[in-house]
Amino acid sequence: MLEDGVARFADIQDGGGDGINHWYYVVLMEGRNREVRRLWESQGLTVSRLKRVRYGEVFIPSRVKQGQWVELAPKELKSLYRMAGLPQKELKRGTAREKEVMERQFGKRHGRGVARKTGRS
Repeated sequence: MLEDGVARFADIQDGGGDGINHWYYVVLMEGRNREVRRLWESQGLTVSRLKRVRYGEVFIPSRVKQGQWVELAPKELKSLYRMAGLPQKELKRGTAREKEVMERQFGKRHGRGVARKTGRS
């Protein structure tokens, strides 16, 4: 029980490591403010680092570091539209000008394009 209601991991897997450098893969079905940290803290443990590896059905490649982005495949875009409850329209590639603007705004381009962005969780 957290201060904003009942919370739990939908799944938890041991990721290995020793002592205080131990990793776990956890699954949440919602994303309340600092929920992962607060769940572990409710059990007397402190989280020193979080790394998001998936959002819904979309996996984030490990090569994509904080602040970087890669273009989503059409299948991944359709998945996000479905999760958001939006109609799936025909998806077009961005123009060279749109990609240039995104590169200036978000830094050097990594991967093939402009849609997936990572940040601290």
